[in-house]
Parts: sequence; structure tokens; C-alpha cells
Amino acid sequence: MDGFGVHTFTLVNKAGKSTYVKFHWKPTCGVKCLTDEEAVVVGGTNHSHATKDLYDNIAA
Repeated sequence: MDGFGVHTFTLVNKAGKSTYVKFHWKPTCGVKCLTDEEAVVVGGTNHSHATKDLYDNIAA
């Protein structure tokens, strides 16, 4: 899922020049979704499945 910051930030370089930025995140692992049936099974057996998936992908 793509993400983006709601706020705008000011970055200042060594010369003192400021630039306004807004951060956007794009997934590098692609976007994968569960089917309705998979969601019922996974949600019922492991309520932290999304946290585990994130942890496993960062560790990889």
C-alpha cells in the first residue's frame, strides 16, 4: 500500500537554502492482498499476522 505524509517539512541545506518537502512511500515488495476466505482463517488464528509479515519482510 502506498503511503504519504500529511505534513510538509522544511529541509535546509548547508548553504542555508530551504526546500519544502512531502514524503511519499512506495512498497518495494509489491502489494499482496488476502482473499476473504484467507482473511477469516488468518485473522482467526493469528491476530498479529500483519505485524509478523512486516517483521519478516524487514528481516529478509
